[in-house]
Amino acid sequence: METRSWQALVAAAIALAVDALYVVILWGEGEGEVTSARGLFVASCVAGAAAFLVWGVTQRGRARAVLFAAAAAMLVAWTLLGAFSIGILLAPGAVFAVLAASVVSGGWRRDTALAALGAVALVAAGLLLT
Repeated sequence: METRSWQALVAAAIALAVDALYVVILWGEGEGEVTSARGLFVASCVAGAAAFLVWGVTQRGRARAVLFAAAAAMLVAWTLLGAFSIGILLAPGAVFAVLAASVVSGGWRRDTALAALGAVALVAAGLLLT
């Protein structure tokens, strides 16, 4: 396992734990919140970021850098958007994801920047459409 793989795996575990808590909270509120478009979108994004981190651990080079960058950007975006609610619990995971991404992004700055911008654009578009 490479040096920063453990950071990506810790970030993924934190993201999944917070995501599960988010779904439980939505489910407990009733009123169909757990099946709302926005609730599904947020939960899917956080789970997707965790999946990217785990998938990135199995990859090398550019693919690893792009997956880590996209996941880190998505976790940072949700941490900031939910800072006054459950999103703040994503902060440690976002920090670990950024640390993991920073190590592997060296040779692919343009690719990782585009992946991060794409992830943030996905979050913004999803929020506008849900």
